[in-house]
Amino acid sequence: MSTPRTSFFGKRFDSKTRLLGAGLFLLQRGLGAGITIYAPAIVLSTVFGWRLDLTIISSGLVVIGYTVAGGSDAVSLTQKYQISVISSG
Repeated sequence: MSTPRTSFFGKRFDSKTRLLGAGLFLLQRGLGAGITIYAPAIVLSTVFGWRLDLTIISSGLVVIGYTVAGGSDAVSLTQKYQISVISSG
């Protein structure tokens, strides 16, 4: 029977510190995803005169849709396009 794999974080710190680290990571990723959807929604709503709340919701649904439909390949391809735009800028 194999033993469960424990990460460096799991070996180094107690359960409260691991829980804090995991919570902070999830909070950071949630805020990052929120900003990723919110910032373009502000631009789209300003340029086209759309309501901001509906733009945020529709942007989120589009992101969820192509992520579910294309899986990690779609997300990876989108990230490649993003880094090329950022690098060329």
